[in-house]
Amino acid sequence: MSEGERKVADYLLSAFHSPSLPNINELADSAQTSISTIVRFCKTLGFSGYSEFKYHYQKGVPAPLGGDIQLSSSDSISAIKEKVGNFTQQAIWQSISTINNTQLEEAITAVSYARQIMICGEGSASGIAALAANAFMCLGIPSCYIPDALTQLRHASFLEKNDVVIGITNDGYIKDVVDTLMLARSKHATTICITGRSDSLVTKYSDIVLYTTLTDNQSPLDLPITSICQLIILHLVQVGLMARNPQLSGQYARHLQALSDRKRYDYSVEHAVEGRIR
Repeated sequence: MSEGERKVADYLLSAFHSPSLPNINELADSAQTSISTIVRFCKTLGFSGYSEFKYHYQKGVPAPLGGDIQLSSSDSISAIKEKVGNFTQQAIWQSISTINNTQLEEAITAVSYARQIMICGEGSASGIAALAANAFMCLGIPSCYIPDALTQLRHASFLEKNDVVIGITNDGYIKDVVDTLMLARSKHATTICITGRSDSLVTKYSDIVLYTTLTDNQSPLDLPITSICQLIILHLVQVGLMARNPQLSGQYARHLQALSDRKRYDYSVEHAVEGRIR
């Protein structure tokens, strides 16, 4: 993304909650860039031009990825690698560009002061939730992912003001995730959602909303991209937490290494051992 396109992105992020966009000439003046740069920016995000971008923006829907990777049966391995790389990079940049800076800062602050973090997600999001819980524990914050929906609700019923719940749902209507955030919010915990729809049900029970690139998940190829974008947003929160609290980067490293060593063979071991270890 060029410097001019970044100016457009910064301006749009600052006006993210505006119900409408100006015409392309007014936007060029406001963003201090050119009309051609705005058109290039829209095409970078997968739109045909500013008109299509404006339509989706005013619907409150983040940029569409535009279907599939456009594979061909004659593609070489090198071509497949290049197409997957370009498609994934585009999705990541779209997600990063979509996130509101103020909301991201609020999420980082909430996590920084959290007594504990509970992360919930179903389907492919369950793996992301489990990974995120481990990542936050590596920074010294008690965190959990509870796969059983009823146990998850029970845990949420004990949450307090300084606790944080992060719900991951692409379309924003997964019942167990929405219900958990609703209950947690009623207990005065801070609720954060990662979703692809600005008008979804989960946003109504979220204090902080982090938008990711919306994909329809109609193709098997959509699922990994959705998960990657969700993971990138969680990684942004984690990196932001480390940036705001530099001491975290090394504070728990030795302790975590000692715990990990309990679950590993020594590096001198050449063969796995069957049966019980005595």
